Amino acid sequence: MSARENAVQSLINGGYPDRQAREILSLVCGEAQNEGYRRGEAAARAKLETSSPWERAVAGLNALVEAHIDFWIEPDGHISGSSGVEHIEWDRKASRWVLTHDEDEDLPPLPIDTAERAAVDRSIIDQFPATAADKWNATHPEGTPVVAYPGCRPEDDSKCTRLVTRTRSAASVLGGHTAVVWVEGHSACISLTNVDPRPEGGAS
Repeated sequence: MSARENAVQSLINGGYPDRQAREILSLVCGEAQNEGYRRGEAAARAKLETSSPWERAVAGLNALVEAHIDFWIEPDGHISGSSGVEHIEWDRKASRWVLTHDEDEDLPPLPIDTAERAAVDRSIIDQFPATAADKWNATHPEGTPVVAYPGCRPEDDSKCTRLVTRTRSAASVLGGHTAVVWVEGHSACISLTNVDPRPEGGAS
């Protein structure tokens, strides 16, 4: 006889009808199971609260993995899901990461100026060169009009070389660490951090 049947029999011996004994046992077992879940969740929360911020960040990303949600980090730094509807983006005003939805049309644009956005983009390109190259190639085919700065950018050196030109290759990763592209009028490749797309026929 199983432990469950033994428990039922004990209740019957105590004067409970068979059906009522089984209902009581089911209720008790259900409460015990729920209590086990609650204790497990409390233990997980306690562990998370005592872990480092980096460990909590990893736990958050792993929660997406365990839910079988594909995601990736875009070159501009935000995190996108495969559904294309939800994104995790940096809200500069609140100084926090926030979950946004494509239907949130009433959300104000992030208050970030062009120079600051460019600095953020360059940092992401440096950190994730393969992703940056893929993103560039998806939207900028060979022959794209660009302004290129071999060696340095005007934000870093006002006397830098400025080339108003076009790309003559797809972007690729040089040496496993730098996203680059080749442009017309320059023999060497140039880091994508130093290449800005320009409008067709735009001012030089």
